[in-house]
Amino acid sequence: MPLILNSLGEVICPHAGRVTLTSRQVTVMAGRGYAICLDDVVGAPIVGCVTPDTKLTAPCKRVVAVLPGSTSTVVSVASRPVCVETLTGLTDGRPPARISVAFPGQVSVDA
Repeated sequence: MPLILNSLGEVICPHAGRVTLTSRQVTVMAGRGYAICLDDVVGAPIVGCVTPDTKLTAPCKRVVAVLPGSTSTVVSVASRPVCVETLTGLTDGRPPARISVAFPGQVSVDA
């Protein structure tokens, strides 16, 4: 089972931008951070993207979509899908860029 993305994780665009991960729920933790759900990622701000703002390019500022394979098939929080380390998605940059998980936040699974 892939590791769960939590509020201590790091999701990045390919131009050094970091997605601001804020969990809207404060009940379920994965490791030492709150589990990040699908709707926490879609629309999340991106800071630090170094793509220049020109007629052909624009920096990544928000996540606009999450792609299939980004959520757990077995874990959810109040019927909300939980994101995992395989998360990928698209930004609003020009051209759109693909986000990926640099560090999921959860480092192990204990049962």
